[in-house]
Amino acid sequence: MKKIAVVLSFLSGILLCSLYYKNYHSFPHFKNKHQYKSILTPTQFLDYKTEKGQIPSFSAPKTLILCYDNHLLKSVLDKYKHQQCDGAFSNVCFLSDYPSVAIAKFGLFGGLNAFRLEMAIAWGVKRVIAIGTSCALQKDISQKDIIVCEKSIRDEGTSYHYLPYGKYAYPAKKLQKKLLLTLKQLDQPYKIGTSWTTDAFFRATKEEVAHYQKEGVFCIEAEAASVLSVAKFRNIEMVVMLTVTDSYANLKWEKAVDYKKQKLETLNTMLKIALKLADQN
Repeated sequence: MKKIAVVLSFLSGILLCSLYYKNYHSFPHFKNKHQYKSILTPTQFLDYKTEKGQIPSFSAPKTLILCYDNHLLKSVLDKYKHQQCDGAFSNVCFLSDYPSVAIAKFGLFGGLNAFRLEMAIAWGVKRVIAIGTSCALQKDISQKDIIVCEKSIRDEGTSYHYLPYGKYAYPAKKLQKKLLLTLKQLDQPYKIGTSWTTDAFFRATKEEVAHYQKEGVFCIEAEAASVLSVAKFRNIEMVVMLTVTDSYANLKWEKAVDYKKQKLETLNTMLKIALKLADQN
């Protein structure tokens, strides 16, 4: 009987701890927020922009390629014929040789990019391919590597206003399969794994990095979990590709040697992959 009592006491302790952990970590603070409708929707806000004369004269592209790097965008616009969108989407450029494909410059961190992605979806975008940079957590990841984001740790705030509490945000399964097939068709080496999204740029600690290294997390970045959660909530397809420009692998910040040139080369390679993927139905 004593053994049974000890076991029951132990199991009760585990249950109480798990409940405490769940409640302690739940976010946002308003419980079950995800069951309720927004006061202001992206469509309403876009209608407001229309009334202000800021509606674009272009129809939305089927596929939007997101980039976060100014040098990549400049190299794309120097190389490819394009038309810049107008109105509320002046950050979007249509690529003339790729019907229904456009590239857009987004910014840093999840909140701003969630807003811009919401607007693009309200405009009519159905598929998104994000090309970004990150900081490596593992020693065997270099600036030449293309990382396909298999899932992203939701260590930021934005995603929790779109999806219930959970550790990861995921890309769209069908589009991810097409991306992996495209990489195979192009005979392009890549690595597939987990990223860690945080909006606290200067608060990554040695302890956290060591923890996520043990979990096998590839890199840290600032946008993936947020935008993937928006895409999931709005029921559109989205995938994320990343490269690295620096490293925390040795538990200190190390910038890659000659990183700007190599970064641009890898980003341009990812762009070619994105365009190949965007050509598919």
